[in-house]
Amino acid sequence: MKDIIYLGHTTMTHGLKGDLKFYSDFERKDILLNNNTKVLIDNEIHTITKCSYNKNYMLITIDNLKDINLVEEYRNKDIYIKREELGLKEDEFLFQDLIDYKIVCNEEYLGKVKDIRYNNNVLLYIEFDKNYYLPFIDQYILKVDLNEKKILVKDVKDLII
Repeated sequence: MKDIIYLGHTTMTHGLKGDLKFYSDFERKDILLNNNTKVLIDNEIHTITKCSYNKNYMLITIDNLKDINLVEEYRNKDIYIKREELGLKEDEFLFQDLIDYKIVCNEEYLGKVKDIRYNNNVLLYIEFDKNYYLPFIDQYILKVDLNEKKILVKDVKDLII
């Protein structure tokens, strides 16, 4: 598991009050909506003091800066978060943590997770004799074993084409 996690990227300012356009496909955007989330920009700690949705992006305010001139330096920046800031419980995980987990069905090895795709559902890209996508839904996923780094599945052989 990574200690530093990529959240997304700022592109430009929005309005005169210091908001930044922020694009993210991070799965736990709810964490950003909490006030005072500590993030890393250029390896420096900053605080997201305001966050809201606007169309297909988010608007964020950093360090309570409310002037366009004060946030210009944060345009076109990647934003990261320390894992400890996420407040994940011991049995919780991020989908990106599942990369390199083994896929197992009835004790039979069916590949390894190599990538994650976010669509209407989360899709695990599995490398095997024939690569395939596995939707992360209850129909296929029985259990994620964080200790053994494997995902127990059912009825996935039909997905392997």
